[in-house]
Amino acid sequence: MKAFGAEHHLEFHGGIENDSPDGPILNVYLAQGYSYYFGDDFDIWFVSNPFRNNLVTVGGIVKHKPITPKQQALATGLLSEVSSFTRPASGSPDNPTCE
Repeated sequence: MKAFGAEHHLEFHGGIENDSPDGPILNVYLAQGYSYYFGDDFDIWFVSNPFRNNLVTVGGIVKHKPITPKQQALATGLLSEVSSFTRPASGSPDNPTCE
């Protein structure tokens, strides 16, 4: 994720949060147009679920809608990069599983 971000001029933020009472949580994102005070132009988030083993949710945020073709290509490219070591969850959206 860091390498993809560097290659595409996106800032990497976050990491493993160890202070959760439910155990470590993955909480990372790549930001385009990063601004601590005004929000980013575009983010791609990866967040683990502390209550479900091996389940990570991917989400995106855009400041100005609609998403641009370049932003869509970045999201698609990142998902393509992680597809070699991940797999989609199965089951219903409100009860997904990766086991």
